[in-house]
Amino acid sequence: MNVISSIISENLINALGWTIIHSLWQGAVIAIGFALVMFFMRRFSARTRYLVGVMGLMLVLAMSVVTFVSIYAPGMQGAAAIAGAEGSAPAVTAAENTGENVTLAAFFKNYFNRHLPLVVTIWMLGVLVLVLRLAGGFIYNQRVKVHRTSPLPTSWQSRLETFCRRTGIHKPIGLVESALVKIPMTIGHFKPVILFPLGLVTGLPRDQVEALLAHELAHILRKDYLVNILQNLVDILFFYHPGVSWISSHVRAERENCCDDIAVSLSGDSLNVAKALTNIQGSNMRIPDPAMAARGKMTGSYGLLARIKRLLRPPARGSEFAAGAVGASILVVGLLTLVVSANAATSLSRDMGNGNSPAKESVLTAAADEDKEKEWGKRKKDELLKILSKLQAEEMEMKKLKEELLYMEDKLKKENRKAEEAEKERMDQLRKELKMREMKVKQLEIMKTKQLQQLKQKQQASMQEEEFRKKEARLKAETMRMKKHIEEMLKKEAALRQQNKELEKVEKEKLEQMRKELELREMKMKQMEEIMRKQMQKQKQKQEEEFRKKEVQLKAETMSLKKHMEEMLKKEAALRQQNKELEKAEKEKLEQMRKELKLREMKIKQMEETMRKQELELRAQEEDLRKKQQYLLNVFAKELQHDKLIADAGDFEFLFKGGKLYINGKKQPKAVFNKYKKLYEKVTGKKIDDNRGLRIINKK
Repeated sequence: MNVISSIISENLINALGWTIIHSLWQGAVIAIGFALVMFFMRRFSARTRYLVGVMGLMLVLAMSVVTFVSIYAPGMQGAAAIAGAEGSAPAVTAAENTGENVTLAAFFKNYFNRHLPLVVTIWMLGVLVLVLRLAGGFIYNQRVKVHRTSPLPTSWQSRLETFCRRTGIHKPIGLVESALVKIPMTIGHFKPVILFPLGLVTGLPRDQVEALLAHELAHILRKDYLVNILQNLVDILFFYHPGVSWISSHVRAERENCCDDIAVSLSGDSLNVAKALTNIQGSNMRIPDPAMAARGKMTGSYGLLARIKRLLRPPARGSEFAAGAVGASILVVGLLTLVVSANAATSLSRDMGNGNSPAKESVLTAAADEDKEKEWGKRKKDELLKILSKLQAEEMEMKKLKEELLYMEDKLKKENRKAEEAEKERMDQLRKELKMREMKVKQLEIMKTKQLQQLKQKQQASMQEEEFRKKEARLKAETMRMKKHIEEMLKKEAALRQQNKELEKVEKEKLEQMRKELELREMKMKQMEEIMRKQMQKQKQKQEEEFRKKEVQLKAETMSLKKHMEEMLKKEAALRQQNKELEKAEKEKLEQMRKELKLREMKIKQMEETMRKQELELRAQEEDLRKKQQYLLNVFAKELQHDKLIADAGDFEFLFKGGKLYINGKKQPKAVFNKYKKLYEKVTGKKIDDNRGLRIINKK
């Protein structure tokens, strides 16, 4: 603890320690939210799930950065102010003289404040070990790229170029065979190199090798090597947090699933990709960070078997709208957690800026205690005044609500009166029109009777009667129309009256509810006033009791602090002796480490010699295999020319599959199949497996 304090400033130790402690709950919250999001997104694409995982890691890092900055910046100002107070006031040791009772939160806060140097020391040691491990991985990767490698044939180089054109990759990519790797892997970002194990290209079918090549090319297309470096840095910084490690494992698993999907799209068959993964499953080689391998680094439910099951039975995809909704919810949750962490960090920085840091709490005086007690009393009075002001504001709001209710009642009454007056005027007009039309009908009847008399007298009844009948029919039709119109108007008038009655009922109910709410609020206001009076009386009694208790506590604390100082002096002497003993032990360990390093260097040299011998043996075996293959091709070419199955000893393709023989794509009879099967077994001494088949290709 003394060593770390001499190397790093107290403010930096404080900021780092509290950032680590806050990251525990921050990372836990993000991990729980990430688990819920992954549950709802289990049917979404691997790319969407991968992006969500990366967002979760970046959110953890951003929250820790915000926490560190919000603690470190105010801490610099608080340290300067406390340094001035130390130079002017005499030092008086005290454990807790804040003027309030010690709570559980304060206990934990003081406990962590005392042990912050130990927390930072352990964290820095862990980060240092993991950084050295990552640096070793970089060095090993650079060695593997160059040492004991040989380029693959031009046919595979051309196949790689076609894949690059299809995916839109324009940077140069190396494709080599390596004797040091047992799994296909990709190393590098600016000048990437794809490494295949020695003999894998000839040992696997062409389709499966193309699937593995497409998978490694997908890592280059997605820039996974660079992203993996950043992910390793986040893992190093939060190595102590299981939630962050769990999110990181999800990101690695979904990264491999994304590359599998790209490999399927390039090769066109998910079965070939699954077969290729099963063929490389048995290798137990450790993948050095930050290299990207086709097998991946995950095991268990995220391992190679899970990827093969996913390729054979792909999950159903979710909708794009749902993906957008989930992404928006993640952003909202992330912003909320950032705000919460920033508020927590700022509250901590305020406490430390007020002089509550563990290194400066011992510098207090009796006068400062009295000032704090007075300030505490003033704060309580201010709080009571604020509560009274709030009550007054609520009373004003109640008055405003009453005025608004009265205004609404007057307004509704006026509107109802206007509507009734307008309806009465319309009814009066309709009644006047009816009376006028009835007068006209009576006049027409009188005229009718007079005309009939005149017609009878003039003996022209026949013609005039028909005209009068037509007029009567017209008048009757008009009267019927007028009656229907009057009936409709009466119905509308009745409906309007019912509507007015219903509106009046609804308005009365609303007014009654508003009056009840006002009465309840008034009752609450009275209750609050009574509670405030009782609280004022209780607070006065509590203040007197607390002042008495504080006097007793201060005396007891001064005695305990004197004892604590004596114990601290004894511990310092013991620590000095322990440091001397530790220095001796470290020197002895360093000598032992040097001896072990020399022994390991000797072993490495021996291993290199054995590797060189193995290289020579492998090259000899390759030459024997080439000679045997050439001899087999020559024998088959002569026999095919003799049987006139090919024109000359040029290019030909010879395929045994399912108990049948195909030469240049043409099926041959059973006798020819038996002849060449015996010839192959005679030349090679091996039998042909009908299930697996055999392909022989001869090229000039």
